[in-house]
Amino acid sequence: MSNQITQNASNFANFVLLGFATFTFNNETMAQSAGFTMPSSAYINTPVQMINSSPSSFTSHQWDIDDNGSTEYTTTDATHTFTTVGVKCVRLSSQNSTLRDSVLKCINITKPTGTVNTSLSKEMVNLFPNPSSGIVNISQNGLCSENMDVKIYNATGSLVNSIHPLENRNGIQTVDLSLEADGLYFIHMIIDGIKIKKIISIHR
Repeated sequence: MSNQITQNASNFANFVLLGFATFTFNNETMAQSAGFTMPSSAYINTPVQMINSSPSSFTSHQWDIDDNGSTEYTTTDATHTFTTVGVKCVRLSSQNSTLRDSVLKCINITKPTGTVNTSLSKEMVNLFPNPSSGIVNISQNGLCSENMDVKIYNATGSLVNSIHPLENRNGIQTVDLSLEADGLYFIHMIIDGIKIKKIISIHR
């Protein structure tokens, strides 16, 4: 009997309120807390996906962009485009009839690096089709493939494809992005030391 009392006291002591709902059963603590995932960094004017990872018991969600007390989205997941650079913080508040919790995460919004030569990119390099379903053609318009380097980045700044030297087929280089997710991709090209940047949209 004394052992049972000691066990019950131990179970009761294990019940601790940590800012979210906590339950103890047979000395095993189960916590229900809000959560979501998003990239740690992204480019300006590029959609950022925020995926809710809160328990399914939470049925109501409020997304506060910039953590300023306002609610921009009430969907389970959210997608937001940041229009200024800097560190941006997003708060997700999730709740049901008895529980409520919130979590804050931050993302660094930057501009793509590189110098853009607008006149050269318009006259000498073209991307088509744009939007594309996955296959992207780069028209070199007679430029030497040996002097051209291409790198392709996704919206979070991760390198997804790199080509050097190019395989010149009648002045057109084909890049396969069919395995990549829908969204915007940044094409960084260097031609004879000149940096050119273009954007391609993958949409199916």
